[in-house]
Amino acid sequence: MTRVVSSGTTSNSDVVLYDGSSVVDFAGDGHLVLDNAQAWPIAATFSGFGVPGDIDCQDINIATASLGYATTSVGGILTVSDGTHTAQLALIGNYSLGSFQKVNDGHGGTLISDPPVSSGQAIAAPSLESD
Repeated sequence: MTRVVSSGTTSNSDVVLYDGSSVVDFAGDGHLVLDNAQAWPIAATFSGFGVPGDIDCQDINIATASLGYATTSVGGILTVSDGTHTAQLALIGNYSLGSFQKVNDGHGGTLISDPPVSSGQAIAAPSLESD
């Protein structure tokens, strides 16, 4: 079963069964739980993934999890693997491998997010000196 939780909670009214035949849109505070992430169809794509929002790959062990990313013409493929289980998630949009974060989902699985990228450069305040 794949559960798509639209409001960041896990109440029954927010759970949708997904058949893998179209685009999952992370509009708003999306939380996607994949209890069998390696079975997720590569043809199913994600749109609008970022913060707030995350993908929980419950069957991918965080202790040995690694991430990979390959760009495509419309986004890219995020690969999440623990050496035994591998999920390939097709994303629509602009992403880079370095921006994805993985943490423990609280049950040993891998929770993935894509927080906003900071340029690391602040805009300098204008000088008030006159010549």
